Amino acid sequence: MKGFMVGIGLVLAAACVEADNVPVAPTGVVELQGRTQLVATIGSFDLLAEALGRLPDAGTLPDFTSLTVGGYYRVIPNLKVGVFYRVQVGARHDDDWVQNSSPPPDWMWQDTNGRLENILMLDASPRFQLSFLPGENWVLMVKTRYLYNTFDGEQSIMARPELTYFWIQDRIPLLNVSLSYEMYFPLNFGDTLLYQAYPYLTVLWHATPELGVELGGAYKTTIWSTSAMERAIDGVVYSVPFSSLVLSLGLVWTLGF
Repeated sequence: MKGFMVGIGLVLAAACVEADNVPVAPTGVVELQGRTQLVATIGSFDLLAEALGRLPDAGTLPDFTSLTVGGYYRVIPNLKVGVFYRVQVGARHDDDWVQNSSPPPDWMWQDTNGRLENILMLDASPRFQLSFLPGENWVLMVKTRYLYNTFDGEQSIMARPELTYFWIQDRIPLLNVSLSYEMYFPLNFGDTLLYQAYPYLTVLWHATPELGVELGGAYKTTIWSTSAMERAIDGVVYSVPFSSLVLSLGLVWTLGF
């Protein structure tokens, strides 16, 4: 009996140690996001610059900011291809789950609030008008984007089908309503098919021909996979889903030349 109890104690202790080594996903997280985008159209080219900031509540995630610049070229009326560069601060990756060196050793998320990362992106965005739907002003876009992070070498493919209804009166656009589903497929990291996925709804009001005001909401799920340090030290393998509600406000400036 005594041996049995000792065995149970060892199993429970091992389970507790393993639990301490696995990140715990917080619940009820709301992220507030703001962005400003400038688009300048010059013939077949659309030049783009976007500043974005995101603040999670209660310090559950690092604050995130980014600046993206680049442009699209319209190859044919229904297809644009683009090249972009993004600099970002505050991103969290799987390998940021580390064990500190001070006794007693403890597992924690590395502070990334001041860490600068550079992202290179290639983009293809075909569009199709769905005139058979009621109202006729429906467009389906299937955006595909390749991303390469020079900081850690991570590569991924983003795929985003997006259905948009354009409310137009007297040939003047008044409102765009878009329903999208964005998916990130890791190419050389993670233990799951999808690293991140979320549906989101966006409403864009054309306040003036040059200025649009955007409101959006998304339910984002990210799957944290085993960090390199965790795998090396303990050999523990995990996949932890983390979900948050993202509320967004944006300004979109469009200039034509």
